[in-house]
Formats: sequence, C-alpha cells, structure tokens
Amino acid sequence: MGYSDRDYYREDTTRDTMGIPGQSMVVRLLVINLVLFLADWITSSAGDHWLFGRLALQGDTVANPLQWYRFLTAGFMHSHQGLWHIMGNLFALYIFGKPLEERLGGKEMLRLYLLAIVLGNVVWGLRQYFLAGQFASGGATLWATIFGPAAGITTLALLYCLYFPRSTINMMFIIPTPSWIVAIVCVAVDFAGVMSQHPKDKSLAFAALDHYAVGSLFTLAYWHFGWNFGRLPGVRGFAKIWTSFKGMFSPRPQIRVHDPERDYEDLEEEADRLLAKVGQQGESSLTAKERKVLEEYSRWMRQKHR
Repeated sequence: MGYSDRDYYREDTTRDTMGIPGQSMVVRLLVINLVLFLADWITSSAGDHWLFGRLALQGDTVANPLQWYRFLTAGFMHSHQGLWHIMGNLFALYIFGKPLEERLGGKEMLRLYLLAIVLGNVVWGLRQYFLAGQFASGGATLWATIFGPAAGITTLALLYCLYFPRSTINMMFIIPTPSWIVAIVCVAVDFAGVMSQHPKDKSLAFAALDHYAVGSLFTLAYWHFGWNFGRLPGVRGFAKIWTSFKGMFSPRPQIRVHDPERDYEDLEEEADRLLAKVGQQGESSLTAKERKVLEEYSRWMRQKHR
C-alpha cells in the first residue's frame, strides 16, 4: 500500500465530486476545452482558424523559446474537421478522469494530465525538429502541426485500467464494456481526429505515436513507483512563495488574523517525517501519539481542500 492509498494522505475530494459540479477539476477541464473549441470556431474566417494556428504545436516550436507555451496549449486544441475528435476526448476525460480525481485528488489528477501532455509534445517537437524536418506540400516546405491531448488521455485511460482492472464502463451510456476496450476506442478516436487534419501526411501519423508511447511509459512509471507530484521536494515551498507573492498586493489588516497555514507548518513537517517513517518501516512502526499526529494532519488537509 503506497502513501496515496492511506486515508490520512489522500486529498479530500468530497466537495469536488459530491458538491457543486463546477468545483470538480475534471469539469473545469471540460469547460476550458469547450470554450477554446467554440472560440476557435467563432474567430475563424474563410477556413483560417486564427486561434488554432497560434495554440497548436508546430514542428519548429522547439527552436522558438517564446512559443514554448504551445507545448501545453496544443493539448487543448481539437480538429475543426468535425466533432468526433473533441467529443471522444471529452468523453474519455470524464469517464477516466472523474474516478482518478476521486482517488488521487483534483490537483494531483490535473498535474498528471497536464504533465503528460507537455512531455508528449516535447518529445514530438524534438523528434520533428531534429529528425523528421519539413515536408513538401503544394510546392512549399512546411512544418507538421500536432494538437490534442493524446498523451494526457492515454495517461488517464491507462492509469484507470491499472487502478480498476476489473471495472466496466457503459459505452454510449447503455452497453457495459470492459474498461480496457473503452480506453482503446478513446485513443483510436483521438488518433483519427489528429489524422483528419493531415490525412495524407504519413510522417505525422508515425510521429503522433510519440504521444501514445510517452503517455504509456509515463503512466507505467507513475503507477509502478507510486509517485505523487504534490509530495515532491520544493512543491509546497513554491506554493508558499506564490502565496506570499500574492499577499504583497493584498491590503494588510490592522489586526493579526489567524493563519491556519502558518499555525500548522510544524504539523506539516512532522507529518512528512512520519510518512517517510511509514515508507521505510511500515505503518505498524507508528506509536499511538504519532498516529494521532497523522489523524490531526488528515483533518487539517480535508478542511484545507474544501
């Protein structure tokens, strides 16, 4: 049993999954994807998709640092040749992302999804720029374009199958289907959507496999080693720095206000030490006092994420 499987470690997602739907991280991602898809459609003119052209990933992006944001934004772009691409991705994001959000917590699910997208795009970009190069089209040489959350969807689908190997999903909301079959279908739909943009570009078809390979390897490593990016050294420190930075621009109260974050800093450090002890010596090595510390830390974390 890893750290993230214990009750006092997992992020509390009760409000995300049972409260107001808009609080769910998965729902927020769905809304962002839909908004960008509609914005791309509304701002297009005579077949020129202005927004798509500035957010999708180009084969030479790796050589243009000012455009490295595309490694992330390309994951929110979808084919404008039809609706199947975005519908398949949003369906996969919901059915695989929602259970993972409940298990890992909304923030960790988001970190996992976005990091997979960026890694997949970086690998594709490096391979495209240094190995594939430009291709000829209509008498001109062009760089290939890639888009869509292929690596992210692959990661969610595969991790779901690893965590819930015997689960079934209602395809079309009525047909009970093994989860691994649904995962294959969702990945195939995403791949078909990408290829609909460049149906004759065989090199792109091969290069798009980078996303699925990266997503699969990344997921297997995450699952095998029991990673949790929220517990990486420096993550909390960076969060505190960001909170302090925002506080510089907030009105300062005349009286001292109770700050749970500061009051519980010692508790957080002690909980980290105890979790490391559990990892090295097992849960049975905890004393009654140490268990109470972790229980108190668990209550604080639940309140913190509400």
